[in-house]
Amino acid sequence: MNAKHVERLFDHYHEIYERQFKGDYNAVIILIDLADAIERAYLTDRQKAALSLLYIEGFTQPEAAQRMNVTKQTISTLAMTATRKIAKEF
Repeated sequence: MNAKHVERLFDHYHEIYERQFKGDYNAVIILIDLADAIERAYLTDRQKAALSLLYIEGFTQPEAAQRMNVTKQTISTLAMTATRKIAKEF
């Protein structure tokens, strides 16, 4: 899996999350595998925060940057680095 695939998983995270409650066993497996890969990736707190703001809470990059008091470029770099680290562990 590469970083783009991880980004797509995050882009569809809420849909995948909801599918598990409709009996979709594959959604459960994807979420477990993703959680395991995140744990093994040893993300920094800032990387975790950036991913959470962007993909879980649904903020745009400028909004996430403002919340974390960093630049949009920093948010982009944090998210890109995090997805690459996760992809290596997936």
